[in-house]
Amino acid sequence: FGEKQKMAVTASFTDPFADIRKHAGSSHPQKGRLCIVLSAVEEVILERRPGEGADDGPPTALEYFSGLMAALEGGDLDSIGDALALLVVILPSTPPAPVRAKFKHVAQLLLTIGKALGAEDRRAEEQGEGTRTATLRHLLEAISMSASHLDASAATWAAPVALQSLDFLLRHFSDRRAKIRRAAHQQVLSLVQAHRGKNAVSSSLIARVGDACAKTLSNEVSGTSEATATTRALHLMPFLREAAPLFLQAQVEPIVSRLLAACSSGTAQGSALLALQAFEVLTSMAPSMSAQALNGVATHLLASRPTPTTAAGAPAEKEAVSWINLLSAVTARLEIVDVAAAAAILAHAVASFASLAEAPGLAPTAAAALVSVVANEACVALLTAKDELRASVLGSLASLLEYRFLTSAASTMPALGAFFLAAKQSTPLVTALLVGLAGLHDALDAAPSAAPHGTAALVEAAVGNAIVTLGPKAFLDIMPLSGDSSGSHLVAPTRAWLLSALRTNVKLSQAVELAHFRDAILPLALAYSDTASGVPAAEARTCRARTAQLWSLLPSYCASHPTDVALTLPSLESPLSKAAKDAELLPTVCHALRTLVETHQQTSKDVDGGDVEGSGVALASMARKIMPLLFKLLTATVAATETASASASGGGVQQQQWVMETLGLLSRVAPPPFVNTLFKTLMQKLLQATLELGTVSGGGGADLGASGKQQTQVAVGMCDLAMTLVPVLDTASVALLYTAVKPMLNMDDNAQFQKRCYRILDLVCEHHPSFALDSEERLTELLSLLTGSLLTCHVSSRQMRLRCLDRLVSCFDPPTAEAAVPSLVGEVILCTKDANAKCRDAAFDLLVSMSKRMPSNTHFMRIVSAALAAHTPHMRSAAVLALARLIAVFAPTDPELCETVPELTSTILLLLREQAREVVKAVLCFLRLALAVCAPDKLEPILPDMIDGVMKWAGETKNRFKATIKLIMKKLCRLFTFETVSALLPEADQALIAYLQRMALRSSRKRLNGQVSSTSAASAGGAGTDMDSDDDDDGDVFEDGEDREDDEKEEEEEDNDDEEEDQVFRMGRSGSSSGRQQSSGGDTELFMKDHGEAGEVVDLLDSERFMKHVQVVHKPRQGGKAASGDNGPTAGDDEDGDLVIGKDGRLVISDPSLVASDARSKQKKRGRDDDDDEGGDDDDEGVRGGASSSSSALPPPKRENKQQRKKQMQQKRAGAEFRSNKKGTGGDVQKAGQAYEPYAYIPLDGKILGSKKKHAAMEQYSGVIGSGNAKGSKGKEKGHQKKGKRR
Repeated sequence: FGEKQKMAVTASFTDPFADIRKHAGSSHPQKGRLCIVLSAVEEVILERRPGEGADDGPPTALEYFSGLMAALEGGDLDSIGDALALLVVILPSTPPAPVRAKFKHVAQLLLTIGKALGAEDRRAEEQGEGTRTATLRHLLEAISMSASHLDASAATWAAPVALQSLDFLLRHFSDRRAKIRRAAHQQVLSLVQAHRGKNAVSSSLIARVGDACAKTLSNEVSGTSEATATTRALHLMPFLREAAPLFLQAQVEPIVSRLLAACSSGTAQGSALLALQAFEVLTSMAPSMSAQALNGVATHLLASRPTPTTAAGAPAEKEAVSWINLLSAVTARLEIVDVAAAAAILAHAVASFASLAEAPGLAPTAAAALVSVVANEACVALLTAKDELRASVLGSLASLLEYRFLTSAASTMPALGAFFLAAKQSTPLVTALLVGLAGLHDALDAAPSAAPHGTAALVEAAVGNAIVTLGPKAFLDIMPLSGDSSGSHLVAPTRAWLLSALRTNVKLSQAVELAHFRDAILPLALAYSDTASGVPAAEARTCRARTAQLWSLLPSYCASHPTDVALTLPSLESPLSKAAKDAELLPTVCHALRTLVETHQQTSKDVDGGDVEGSGVALASMARKIMPLLFKLLTATVAATETASASASGGGVQQQQWVMETLGLLSRVAPPPFVNTLFKTLMQKLLQATLELGTVSGGGGADLGASGKQQTQVAVGMCDLAMTLVPVLDTASVALLYTAVKPMLNMDDNAQFQKRCYRILDLVCEHHPSFALDSEERLTELLSLLTGSLLTCHVSSRQMRLRCLDRLVSCFDPPTAEAAVPSLVGEVILCTKDANAKCRDAAFDLLVSMSKRMPSNTHFMRIVSAALAAHTPHMRSAAVLALARLIAVFAPTDPELCETVPELTSTILLLLREQAREVVKAVLCFLRLALAVCAPDKLEPILPDMIDGVMKWAGETKNRFKATIKLIMKKLCRLFTFETVSALLPEADQALIAYLQRMALRSSRKRLNGQVSSTSAASAGGAGTDMDSDDDDDGDVFEDGEDREDDEKEEEEEDNDDEEEDQVFRMGRSGSSSGRQQSSGGDTELFMKDHGEAGEVVDLLDSERFMKHVQVVHKPRQGGKAASGDNGPTAGDDEDGDLVIGKDGRLVISDPSLVASDARSKQKKRGRDDDDDEGGDDDDEGVRGGASSSSSALPPPKRENKQQRKKQMQQKRAGAEFRSNKKGTGGDVQKAGQAYEPYAYIPLDGKILGSKKKHAAMEQYSGVIGSGNAKGSKGKEKGHQKKGKRR
């Protein structure tokens, strides 16, 4: 190959052997050998490069290809197998042109190797040895890849070497080894796909492959028996299923004829398995068949169609399923390519599918075939054009409604529904079927047990599809609600189910007009309404229910985008007004009006035209007439909310919501002058209600009484209605609303009313910002109003007030903000500590908005930091939290702000000297955030102050700062290394650093044992420790405005070593310890390895080097040797000189004499404890459970099962000695010899309040407090009947 070709591919070449190189030096025999061969090939390539310095750079793909081909020429079969494995890896990256140019040489070499492999495999079979299957698969793949670069011309594939290569691949289709057959199939398939993609219509390769497949199926291979031919045909079927769609029609027809012969019974090739697979292959070939072939297949299938009786049994059922799939594919294809041929077989195919649907096992497949054949446009057009064919097909479909098909209704009814959807608005196609479905539904109502449960719902779903495709008008012409065509104005009882179907499906139809509701549905509703007035009460209730059902259809009509709104809506104004006065129909009317307005707004966005404008005019006219009525109804509903009748019905508040939502939407389409006029009336009622409310209450805020509550509800209702109208008001109305609401903000005696006034002001600022900002005087007035209402603002109104301020501040320019913000900061900071979570969120959002409007974030931070000098701890803690939030939001994008964080942190550290818990808690929260956003070099000058301030609170148990301090110290150790932090701590606090270091080592060991990371993660002395995962939540220091309270839960999940951690903190702050503790179970221990180099000195203070000489030994909880086998020492090997490492990382030196003495003393202690009564204190448990480090040679206590531990816990519960021994009794009893009355007393202990002791506390108190279930309640009642009762 030329040098220019090599240079052309060097730049874009990526190493395809990357996956193989990963196994260099591994114990994998095959991958390791491939790495060796690859290295040898690379050495040869580099040696053959001409010139000095030619070995610079990796070999190219072309060089690899050349080297591997050279390796194939003179190697043995073992080395050839490795070279072929590497060749198939490099061939996809090799340029096509060189491979195409050298294909003759490459193919001849590969075919020669194939002959040698064949001879070797025959010899191995004769001698009973294994064959080289992997090598042969790689050879097939190499031949296919090389041939895929050839063009698709007939001349190319007429060459002997190309034909020999293809014949070599096809010959292995009948190989006895399944892997070889699959490999040959896959390689020929990929070769056919490559040539098919070259748009070669008459590809010689595809033709030759098709001819070879047809020849195999026709048993024309000389010297083969019928059994061998059948076997070869079966082996060919998997290839044909995938390759058949790629064949040309010239190759398809011979294969189809052979497959049809294989499907026939009575021949040598007509086995059941071959027939089944032939059906599947023909189904995949249907899209490639010609019309003549399709007709022949359909005729052949119809001549041998199965029946439900003959298809019984698993084998016959599988063949019938394949038969149905093939016939449906052929018929659906014929409907497209040959309408005449499709018309000739369609009726027979549908009848066959319908008859087979009777069998439950075939019903899903038959129903899917019916959908494929009849539910398409081609079939609908064919049925519409040919009356005789339509009658035959519809008759077959109607037979599905017979009683014998009810067990298959779950499959057949959806098929009928799909046919309805495809029929569009063709009434002749669906009339007979709809009538049959109605009769079936009536029969099911009369005899519900005659069909499986849910059949009626399936019928209704199918009818619903007919409603969608026909529309309500055409549907009711076929199936009138009266049950006949006599013109009756009442709904027949047998047709009442259609109302539900109409309500659900009319909204989905495209052929809907409001005029049909007016002419067909509304008269029925009015007739029932008139009938209800002169009949008995029971019948009247039925009439009113039917009236509500008929009116409930109106929202569905409105939701379907009716096209005649402009023409029909004016005629519905009067009926709608009358219906709105009926409390039962008011929700339906409101729903219909809302739906109509929403539909109009959606249509206006999508379409522009005269119809939309006409609909808008009609809606505006409707709004003018209906809005005053709804306003009057709302006023009456609000006034009646506090009455006994409205409260009993529970519908007053809900009706208010419906009416207000409807008025708000109608105001969008109503004329603006009309809306503003209506709004003035609303303001009059609001002011009148406010005045009367002030008169009743007298400004004292005492109990208002019934009249005052009623006026309050009226005022609140008017405010809610005003809020719905705010978006559409003009400037004059907004000014009127502002004037009316302004004095109401100071009415602190009615929180509900004041909160809505603030909400109105918020909506005004949102929808009419120009009203507040265009006038400097009004802006000043608004600010003065909001800042001056602080003392009169109710607690529940603070959130709305802060949102109003946020609206205003968001519209400030920097000069205005700089002048107004300082006066607001103090209050907003204080609100960040509010008890209401929404108020805290609003305060934080307002702080962020203020900072955005200021000239710079740093300037605003200085303003907020002034609150650090406040007089109260509450304000100082709020200021710290506010600063933390601002840093969290702006520090990632503001480098100037990041520069001020260290100085600010130095100031905030002074607050750690206080004794206020909330201040310290906020400072710790701030420190976690500062460590996350600042570079270590910026914080290093204040590191001593930070550590000193934080560690002052490390020994506190009451305030529960331990988890947060641990996270901060972890972060510091990660940023500044353990050695740096340890040097800044006094001797009393070194135990905490040792503990953190052990946790880092433990995490590293877990990752090493789990092979999650590399061995470098075991280092615990620098910044690269495995502690990053512990500080992923540095930025998440807020929850409802404060730092999280569940750090202890995270700590418990991390190390599950809470007792040791408690000891570390006690040691760190108190300077003393009660002795080193070890886990009572003791699953693992660390031992020094004894197989190091002689004379090697190990620095025990170097953690990284120390861990290389440490071995982890897993010990069972019951006595005996460790499970590590010969890989490490046992638990008792300490006597032989091995070093034992304790949990604190230090060597454990044990004296044998002390071990025996300590064992005897503990045995005596354990014996004395066993003699204690069951109600003794639990402190002895801790003495017995905590074994000292010097007693490691003693066998651990026996492990107790869960039931035994539960029983012991129940016995140690407080008051257990007073419990009765009689079964089924509860309570306490007086026993002989007891000096005290029965009692259940638990000593108070502050430690059980922590989350880590929660489960133990619940278990302890469960003996005193009942569980709350029925059994426990019963036992408690019995217990109270006893003489002694638990206190």
